[in-house]
Amino acid sequence: MTNFNRSKIQRTAHDWLAIADEANEKSGNPTLVATAGVIGGLAFASLTASPLVAAIPIGWGVWEAWKINGRKAKNDEAIAVGCVASILTNELFHQFRQQVGDEVVYDQLDWAEESRLPLSRDAQDFLTWYRQFKQPQLPATEMTGELPAAQDQEPAGAIQQEQQQVVGTNTRLNAVNVPAQALDDFEDTTPAVPVQQPVFAQPAAIAPVANRQASTPQPTLEDLLCKGASPEQIAQRLNFHARLKLLERSMRQHEGGWLISFIRTPVALIIGRPGSGKSSFAGFVAMARELMFSVPGYCYEGVQPIRSTLVADPNAHLKIDSIWSRRWDVRGSGDDFKAVEDSIREMYKAFANSRGENWRQWIYDEMTAWSGAISDVRLLGGFLPQVTSKARASLDFIIGCSHNDTLEALGGKAGQARLKDDMTSLYLGSKNTPNGVVPTLNGLVCGLDFDDHNRPIEQKISLQSWMQPSFLEAMFPEVYSAPSETTNAIGDTETLKVSDALGEPLKTIWLFAKEQGDWIKPRDVQRKNFSVLKDANSEKIRQYFGLLSDMNYGEIDESGESVTFRAN
Repeated sequence: MTNFNRSKIQRTAHDWLAIADEANEKSGNPTLVATAGVIGGLAFASLTASPLVAAIPIGWGVWEAWKINGRKAKNDEAIAVGCVASILTNELFHQFRQQVGDEVVYDQLDWAEESRLPLSRDAQDFLTWYRQFKQPQLPATEMTGELPAAQDQEPAGAIQQEQQQVVGTNTRLNAVNVPAQALDDFEDTTPAVPVQQPVFAQPAAIAPVANRQASTPQPTLEDLLCKGASPEQIAQRLNFHARLKLLERSMRQHEGGWLISFIRTPVALIIGRPGSGKSSFAGFVAMARELMFSVPGYCYEGVQPIRSTLVADPNAHLKIDSIWSRRWDVRGSGDDFKAVEDSIREMYKAFANSRGENWRQWIYDEMTAWSGAISDVRLLGGFLPQVTSKARASLDFIIGCSHNDTLEALGGKAGQARLKDDMTSLYLGSKNTPNGVVPTLNGLVCGLDFDDHNRPIEQKISLQSWMQPSFLEAMFPEVYSAPSETTNAIGDTETLKVSDALGEPLKTIWLFAKEQGDWIKPRDVQRKNFSVLKDANSEKIRQYFGLLSDMNYGEIDESGESVTFRAN
């Protein structure tokens, strides 16, 4: 006897995409094939003393390598829109079929075949079987985006069940989709998925991608900006998931990936002269964490959404247009160092009360002004030992901004000099110009890695124009857009402070759910006739539920026949 049951294997859409991507990577090595052809050709030439004989295996190797590249490129197109059935083989194919059903598998394979994408042997066998022994045609999916109702064997008159959702449709992979808009001289290899269709569906006529090769690297933000694309255009062209992948890819590929490592470091210190952009870059890092940590699978394994961000900045009142006041809980504005002291005590208390992973951010700006302004010497002297020893264990993320890194500037005391080595330090520069002090956008990062003698390694770095809060606000308007006046009538003052972090229509949905105080369904939202949701069908509202859940604004229940959401 055995307890194994294939039908109990349930994976998320993200898991299936990762499996398909891994299978595609392992499906062939064009470099190895081409090299084998060259070696074989040289061997034949040496044996026969005829250069013409060498051309046969060399040509074969080049041809096979070209075919492998082409197949992988086609598979990348399928994966980009969520079609995995055409790539999976053997047991994985049967597990996917068992989980989603034959009709879903057929939909994906039928589209892949019409799009002239390669099909695995299992996929070909399934198509042959399905067309011979099952219904010759599936019910047509309407262009309105509503999927056909699931066919069951209930007697006539039974209540029609909720529509069967396709794996990948109602998940965080495509929580927010934006209709594609043309960009001048801008071609991105990540397709924009229309929200009205299943995640794998495509229009009847698919425009060919010009000169697409498997070896062509995926574009980064720097590439798109060089072509004249703005963050607003990127937001219009790509759905939320594609933009998140674009941000992650840009961070990983910039100068060896130091930025993605910096995002992951628990304790970071940003040092620079006035005008070097310390506060702006700290805001970018905190926003990038909010975005990258909002969806599982990004940045690193086990990541969870950031739960709160607190900023202690005595000069916050001088930064009227900063991300501080628009997004986060700010303490100490107007040289209120008593509030700064209280924020440090609050962090110490949070460390002491921690029972696991906290996933909070603490930003301490203008640390240079602490010495002499904060009267509690013991409180100040414990700052470095506390953050360097406890932040990693509790998974709190600390960012400090200072004009220099002396112990006095950081609130340290004698004997704590080595504690600075336990923090990642980023040194930024500024210069005087006729228009004032401006950042040099160059610097040095120290402590992301260590040598064999446990000494921090230094690396020269540069900042790009997209590494600032205003760029991320424009690139992710559904998360960072300005609050709407039309929804201020819902909820109390405390609720509005929380919801101001959301853009429309997420803010309206969350405020409505908060007002109800219980689980809500898409139809509950539709009945309210909110103006910001006048064109949203039930499927689109389900996707908004998913994004709110990913951003830790509530929880979603997908276990029943209808998806429900409850606000935190």
